Amino acid sequence: MKKLLIFLLPLVWACGSKKSADLEDTLEKYIKKSDESNPNSCLMKYQDKLDDLLTLAMVCKATGFKAENADTSYSKIMRNPEYHKVNYSFKNKRMGKVPALDGIYELNDQISVGAIKPMTLEEFNRDYKPATEEQVVAAKEALDDALENNEEVKEIRKKAETVSDEQIKKTGGVLVDMFKKISEGYRNVEGIGGAARWNIITTTLNVWHDGTHFELVVNIDNDVDKNKQVALSLAKEILAKCR
Repeated sequence: MKKLLIFLLPLVWACGSKKSADLEDTLEKYIKKSDESNPNSCLMKYQDKLDDLLTLAMVCKATGFKAENADTSYSKIMRNPEYHKVNYSFKNKRMGKVPALDGIYELNDQISVGAIKPMTLEEFNRDYKPATEEQVVAAKEALDDALENNEEVKEIRKKAETVSDEQIKKTGGVLVDMFKKISEGYRNVEGIGGAARWNIITTTLNVWHDGTHFELVVNIDNDVDKNKQVALSLAKEILAKCR
């Protein structure tokens, strides 16, 4: 719809009448509004009922997993529902790697949805894209500063006498490297909502639609593309509830 309106603007300008000027104002206001956050969107109504937005039946249909093998959890650790999520976990004895760890481990197959919150398109495009080198440097500096000056970290150092400053800094470096790697994992996705990004590292699909953001995490296979296809399928079903 927005692309159509943008296409119409040059035609409106060509008309040159007061009526066309009024129509131009209306179209521009609509385009601007469509990029804004929307705390009253259909998706926001599911913010405190995520298990209705993404049901166990939907997950089983998309994966072929059996409902009786599912372990469902609804995380509400923080009061703010923006941080709530519902997670469906299945013990299918899949073996695979864990980021930042060596070796092969038995992994649970998991699908979750959450992080529903009002968001502008500008914020979405800013937050879900590769970090700049300046941002990576800033993250490292902030972490180094916290390791040096944070009182809680100092207290931990006192209690953990066997942990050296070098080990702590090395751990901080791993975190920064992971931040950079995750940031570089974003890929643009067409045809899902108003905008969407798939992260090949975290197997997460971030979707922006009608001024609202939600997040789908799909980790059911060692094949990233398989995870992506299931995520896209579920995202389409979720968005279909808010047509």
